[in-house]
Amino acid sequence: MAQARDASHEAVVERQRLEDEKRWVELEDARRSGLRTSGSSCEVGSWLELTEQLQDASMSAIGLRPGLYEATSTLHICRPVRIFAVVRAWNRGIVDISCTAPVAMVVELQDGADRVAVAGVQVRQSSPKCRVGIEVTRGSLLLDGVSVELTVGGGDCCVKATGHATHLEMLGRCTVRHWGGLGVGLKVLSRAHVEVNNSVFVGNEVAAVEVAGGATTTLRHCTITGGLSHGVRVQGVSTLTMQYCSVLCNGGTGVVIEDSEGVVEKCQVHENRGSGVSVHATVQHVRLVENVLYGNEEAQIVVGGSAAPVIEGNTVRDGKHHGIACVDAAKGMIHGNEVSGNRAAQVVVQDDASTTVRGNTIRDGTNNGISIEGSARPVMVDGNSLLGNNHDQVFVRGSVALLLQGNTIRNGGHMGIVCTPEVQGVIKGNDVSGHEDAQVVLFGNTPAVEGNRIHDGGDFGIYVCSNARPTIIGNTLYGNATPQIATVGSVELAAPGNSIHDEDTESVFSKAHRLRTLGWLGLSPATNAATRKRARRAYE
Repeated sequence: MAQARDASHEAVVERQRLEDEKRWVELEDARRSGLRTSGSSCEVGSWLELTEQLQDASMSAIGLRPGLYEATSTLHICRPVRIFAVVRAWNRGIVDISCTAPVAMVVELQDGADRVAVAGVQVRQSSPKCRVGIEVTRGSLLLDGVSVELTVGGGDCCVKATGHATHLEMLGRCTVRHWGGLGVGLKVLSRAHVEVNNSVFVGNEVAAVEVAGGATTTLRHCTITGGLSHGVRVQGVSTLTMQYCSVLCNGGTGVVIEDSEGVVEKCQVHENRGSGVSVHATVQHVRLVENVLYGNEEAQIVVGGSAAPVIEGNTVRDGKHHGIACVDAAKGMIHGNEVSGNRAAQVVVQDDASTTVRGNTIRDGTNNGISIEGSARPVMVDGNSLLGNNHDQVFVRGSVALLLQGNTIRNGGHMGIVCTPEVQGVIKGNDVSGHEDAQVVLFGNTPAVEGNRIHDGGDFGIYVCSNARPTIIGNTLYGNATPQIATVGSVELAAPGNSIHDEDTESVFSKAHRLRTLGWLGLSPATNAATRKRARRAYE
């Protein structure tokens, strides 16, 4: 049932992606029609001819006949022009620009000038002297169906945009490759604006896309794969928008957002050797919405520093570590996600993180469902469904300020809720059932347990130990092992107003609001030892 729900959600996202891609292809075709110039044009067959024709301001379009163009010097483009590959039915060869200069093309237009458009060419590095394929430092550049490839060690980046008066648009069908050097596919710096549609980034060694210095970048329908490090990295108070992209099989993290803002929406991020998406530092305005993440080797989503993203409506499944991890002093909202099948705790909140976990389905994990550790405060876990996780469904340890309310916690392989000493707060209004061991386990100075429904477990309903002084008020317990509430050690227990559907236990707790017990209530020594062992294992 749950797997079918996941498949249905992914199918909906895929259908939306295809519909959106179709709209963007139609827009691309319309843009291409608008790029056709009515001014004079010419055709050239060599790099020298191209350089000479650029000096003629009357030429608004220059066609490149198929063949090899040896770029021994940098082509400086300082006026609006369209440079395109000439394609005829009888000659469909490629325009191959082989660069030995530091940069193949540099665009630098005057303020208010029209754009430069480059279409249908291949730019490749053929000497270590070539550091950049195409660069725009001022004005507007449009790339359409352009391939840029650096294959010799030492290259800086394939495509570069820098400067606040710069706008780069990769209209579609572009390919960016960087092999054999510590370089970047697309580098966006110094408040430049970049839009990339329907393009592919392959094998880039530092990052496929790197954005810094207050720049703004939008990626739509792009594939980012095969890099030795991160897929996309955004830092330095920049802005990223990603929609319908696939980020897969990179050597580091799929998407890294540091001290920046943006939206990652309806993307597929999978099988990266680091995390899927990492949000760090002082980020406040980041949204991760309706993405599908699976098979990443580290936490599929990790939030650190004092970041406070909204993580909503994602499918986070089958990871090799945590599903979602909030560390350091992270904040934010984890809402409405499907988290399943991850090998470590499915959702973890630790250190000084202060996170709200609300309305998620967290199921079928190999380890805990939710783990909260350290001095996280406050942490609200509200209205979630935790189903069938193989270890404890909710495990809380440390000086945590916890509000655990309104959750459905069912059919775990170990215990339902475990709170170790120093945990503070309230466990309220939850429905806990079907666990193999004790449904709720309390150590030390633990939270108040109020108004929960705790039923049909394979062991005790509530198990209290280790000099605990809990308050257990207004709960309904039935169908658990006798007694429904069990204690061990020196326990001072306040337990008024509980509805306990077991005659022996009910008679005990109906006679006093406070009961001090030294040892077990109604247990044989053998059961005593076995349950002590299980509780000790959970605490350790």
